[in-house]
Amino acid sequence: MSSGRANGSADAQSDLADAQTGRRRAPDRTLRRMDAKLQRRVQRYGWDLASNDYDPLWQEQLAPARNWMLALAALAPGEHVLDLACGTGLVTLAAAESVGPKGSVLGTDLSGQMVEVARRRAAERQLSNV
Repeated sequence: MSSGRANGSADAQSDLADAQTGRRRAPDRTLRRMDAKLQRRVQRYGWDLASNDYDPLWQEQLAPARNWMLALAALAPGEHVLDLACGTGLVTLAAAESVGPKGSVLGTDLSGQMVEVARRRAAERQLSNV
């Protein structure tokens, strides 16, 4: 198989220039797809590790987006909500308060540890509709 470098090609000229200047040439980097299962495992692992520290680090920063999203949703008592990628429940718990005991909120997340934090916080707030 040919490397694609012929005398006089741009690559060959670049190699010559690199040899003359002593600069290192950047390695040829081709993008490779990561296996989807591996990617999910890596993501899950990272979010699981972050689960206990997530709220103190992100709650204030995410508050404007969370409040805007909840205002747009205009949740009413008795409604049913699905919160995808619920994390530690920052939106889930606020939604549960909005829909009240006759409504319900189902939160789901890739990270089981994040969901456990959300469950604990729901129990602490005595939210039985989550």
